[in-house]
Amino acid sequence: MQAEVNDETRYHTESWIAAEREATEAYKRGGLKSFKSVQEMADYIEAGIESA
Repeated sequence: MQAEVNDETRYHTESWIAAEREATEAYKRGGLKSFKSVQEMADYIEAGIESA
């Protein structure tokens, strides 16, 4: 039987905390792109993947 893992555990790792700090700073600088819809965001992501 597998032990139950708390879903919140991943939020307390150093890598997660560092990523949260980086995202917060990018947000404060206005460095995050915004989208009018989820579809617009998906199209943007897919276009980036296709051009990579």
